[in-house]
Amino acid sequence: MTTSNQVSFHAMPDSAHLTHTWCGYALLALTGLSPGLTSGQVERVTLNGIDHKWRPIGGRTLMLIPAFKQEAQIVVLHLIPSAAPEAPKPFKTILARAASPDYSVGLTPPNNRYERAPQ
Repeated sequence: MTTSNQVSFHAMPDSAHLTHTWCGYALLALTGLSPGLTSGQVERVTLNGIDHKWRPIGGRTLMLIPAFKQEAQIVVLHLIPSAAPEAPKPFKTILARAASPDYSVGLTPPNNRYERAPQ
């Protein structure tokens, strides 16, 4: 389940994103959760609606402290809201001017069918 400001998933025992460690923390791989998601975009992490401690490890991994049992709990990554899209700028007024004269010199057609060029 993904919205614009959060990414959520169920932390099942066979989850490919979560890895339980014996040192008391869990690793959450962000690869595959949402395209282009990095740890710098995560503002907070909740587990069943309760804030959970976390630290970024590299650009695509989070360390969740302490580790938790992976039994159908819902993990939600709340993302930093992106800046509001910039309003389109109004059209610029461009004053019309007379066209500049064309000073290019090209070939001129002959004015007489027996001559190659005009004299």
